[in-house]
Amino acid sequence: MFINLNDPELEGKLWAEAQGYKRLLSEGEEAPAKILSIRDMGIRMGEHTSLFEIYVEVYPDELPPFNAATRHPIEDESRALFEAGLTIFVKFDPKLPKDVAVDHPLVE
Repeated sequence: MFINLNDPELEGKLWAEAQGYKRLLSEGEEAPAKILSIRDMGIRMGEHTSLFEIYVEVYPDELPPFNAATRHPIEDESRALFEAGLTIFVKFDPKLPKDVAVDHPLVE
């Protein structure tokens, strides 16, 4: 499935969401998170990248664990780093902990 990114309403929503993620990535606190599930949203972002919805359980240092959902573009060649059960790192807002953005996968 391919979603038309020429849709002004969808484009506006994705742009606003991206701005929130940029804020989290620059100002948020980092924490490990276990991927509970991941879903391809059917939106291609260029030739080699798709947008995914990722459900995670976040393990911050100073708060109890919590569940959250986020969206993140993933390159086709990096897809194996984002599977259910794997650990990634997210950034979150301690005042609104359900707001998370993917920071990076766990690289060993």
